Amino acid sequence: MVSNYQFHKDVYLEITKRGEEEVACHNPLMSSSFQIMYDFSWKSMCCLTNFRQGEQVVEEIQLQEMLAYILVEPEQFSSYRKTRKIIIDAIKTWPLCKCHRENMIKEVFSKTRAMAKSMSPGHYVLFIDVDVYTIYNFTVGESQMFNEILQHNMIPASNSSIKELKRKKLDDENGNSEYCTICLDEFSKRYKVTYMPCSHIFHGNCITKWLKTSHYCPVCRFEMPTS
Repeated sequence: MVSNYQFHKDVYLEITKRGEEEVACHNPLMSSSFQIMYDFSWKSMCCLTNFRQGEQVVEEIQLQEMLAYILVEPEQFSSYRKTRKIIIDAIKTWPLCKCHRENMIKEVFSKTRAMAKSMSPGHYVLFIDVDVYTIYNFTVGESQMFNEILQHNMIPASNSSIKELKRKKLDDENGNSEYCTICLDEFSKRYKVTYMPCSHIFHGNCITKWLKTSHYCPVCRFEMPTS
């Protein structure tokens, strides 16, 4: 019998300037315009802290990795709303909750502006790396527990449970959410949304793709049946 374990999740963000490029341009308006080349990456990993014979042993195992290459033109970068939409469209399938996603975009936009102000004269293209890490921290007494947890988190929901999800038109009575928390797009009135058993609602395609990777609700971590 394995011992009890403790678990918590952390999300970290690193934004680094990889370089800048000089552009031959005689347009005086270019001096206040910047083209941004983003390399976004998201990595998830498990960090296991084990206690063996009185000593603390830490092991790390990488689970998933997703990449996105995003180009933001000067006229788009001048608007936070436009920049936000471009980034969201590129990373909408990443398993990040709404609060983490929104905070990340705000910090990326703010730091990019600061980097742009410090660019060398004549350089108008910025290359920026944005690295997001989701770390699942476990403290356990035996290594077998870690293997069980690792396998458990990577199991998708069963096809039958996905097919049984109910769909219903969104109206004033059941429209507690204004947008899908996976893609962050707003629901249209009278749109048919898909309900999880925990009552959270999503676009049908969004929640289907999500559950084929993880059997947890992306909002409250309600567990769907697995095969």
